[in-house]
Amino acid sequence: MIRLIIFDFDDTITDNSFLDYNAFVTPCKQLKIKIPQQNEFIKLRKKGLIAKEIMMKILKKQNKEDMLSEYLELRKKFLIKESIKYLILKKNTKSLLNYLKKSSMKLVICSANNNKKRTIKFIKKNNLRSKFSNILFMDDLNFHIDNQQKNNRILIKSSLLRHIIKTSSFKKKEILYIGNSDEDKTAAKKNKIQFIYFQNTYLPNIKNKNTVCSMSELQIKIKRF
Repeated sequence: MIRLIIFDFDDTITDNSFLDYNAFVTPCKQLKIKIPQQNEFIKLRKKGLIAKEIMMKILKKQNKEDMLSEYLELRKKFLIKESIKYLILKKNTKSLLNYLKKSSMKLVICSANNNKKRTIKFIKKNNLRSKFSNILFMDDLNFHIDNQQKNNRILIKSSLLRHIIKTSSFKKKEILYIGNSDEDKTAAKKNKIQFIYFQNTYLPNIKNKNTVCSMSELQIKIKRF
């Protein structure tokens, strides 16, 4: 029986597709870079490319490679200051969390992102703070590494999960982790806990025996554990 559920945040509880696209568009407008169609961004995201790699391809086509560092700086500022305006809670998230709380599940958020203030603000804005007993970020374990690198994300997620498991009173078989990436899957495997993969339309798909595409599917899947 599952008693503790650990949620990843970005693209698991939230839909980041609108935010991600605008994080490309806004700096492009500021720098007068020709903005490709959204489906072009999606195709590149589906290949697993990070923002820097995507913009390198776009700028190369326009012979503007020298604008990359300036672009990335503007993108960073946008994500810090404006992202909460574009971040969307996934449909039926509140219903699922209410159901889990009523079922006496302990809920925790575990995120490798380094924008804790934004995340806490978003959670409070959507009246979700009371649903979670704890919210942990890379900064909480004093990680100061590039979270855009895959191996670093695995290290961060594995360490966060290990900390949650160690400080909880639950056995590993009573713990479930829900995430949206291969790094999440690897971190769960390293810590020997069960994992559900939340698939997103604009991100790379991974092979996983327990996969869902919506909160409604997730609720059904959790009932079967």
